[in-house]
Amino acid sequence: MEDTFNNLEQIQKKCNILQEKLLFNTLGAGETKETVLLQLNIAQRNLEDMRSKHSSEISSLQKFQEDINKSDVFDMFWDLIEQYKQFVDTLDLEQLVALYNIIGYFMLLNCLFSICAFI
Repeated sequence: MEDTFNNLEQIQKKCNILQEKLLFNTLGAGETKETVLLQLNIAQRNLEDMRSKHSSEISSLQKFQEDINKSDVFDMFWDLIEQYKQFVDTLDLEQLVALYNIIGYFMLLNCLFSICAFI
């Protein structure tokens, strides 16, 4: 998608340059109005193709995002996070320290068990 956007910008710049050449009559050596017009028409067609490709990529990403947002597992995950936030909000400082120490010990034990499993 980023490549499409970059190509879209490049083609837009090329169209702007060609339009300026025609507008200000600053044709280069060996260029005629007809060749610049032909190049401009080709660039504009490419620009429209890239815009349609870009819009189709955006719509497919939006559809994918909607599918993720509608997922039951995703909703359960967000509910778990919200419940955890509510639980943590009710704790005072000493309880928070104890909670994070317990989480840290579980992480250390998990690392030790993982290391032992490889040995």
